[in-house]
Amino acid sequence: MSNNTDSINISKYIGEVSNLLPYSHSEKQPVLDDLQEDLQEALSSDPTIDLFSTFGSPHEVAKNLSKSHDWNTKPAGWLIRILAYFIDFILLLIFAFSSFIIGFAVVLDWLTNIINTERLELTEFLFLFSVIIIIGMLPVIILFLYFVILEKLWATTIGKWIFGLRTVDITGIKPSWKQVLIRNFTKFQGEFLPFDIIIGMMMEKEKGTPGKYQRASDILADTMVVKRL
Repeated sequence: MSNNTDSINISKYIGEVSNLLPYSHSEKQPVLDDLQEDLQEALSSDPTIDLFSTFGSPHEVAKNLSKSHDWNTKPAGWLIRILAYFIDFILLLIFAFSSFIIGFAVVLDWLTNIINTERLELTEFLFLFSVIIIIGMLPVIILFLYFVILEKLWATTIGKWIFGLRTVDITGIKPSWKQVLIRNFTKFQGEFLPFDIIIGMMMEKEKGTPGKYQRASDILADTMVVKRL
């Protein structure tokens, strides 16, 4: 029973570490296999040890693994990131436009029914007004959520994935929800994005850390974008 419990604990622990490393299964599996051997050896010598107190939390272990191994990456330059963003933007534009057309058709059909019945209740008016507001904001909402959700769950977007880019915490692990919200805030208002880049360049120069290609929001979020070599 103890061996089964240990195996479950180790598997869960390694699963959490694996989920924090923004690399493919083939890239991180050798590292995770070594970690599993270390955990099993430690539990074999002393079954009473606590993995968290002995090795640290999965978050801490993932950070250490990220920093201690060569993952064949380098900071992604501005040009390739702009190209990736352009692809994402085009895909989102197509999706948002399609959603807008469908939403507009639904509202138009509803308005036609209301006009035919010559009756509009207050609740119907308020609901209709809310739907129109949501449809109007839909492209911006989709744009923001697209980057936030994909970068949090997979550390990449479709555009970034095409070019082998990953959004990571400054230590190399997947960013947290807070980090992806901060770094993507300027994408909520796209006109701020160029200023985000320019200010980031100035901040890097002032800090004496050029070459990381961090936007100002990246610096605030402690994130960066890396490219596989």
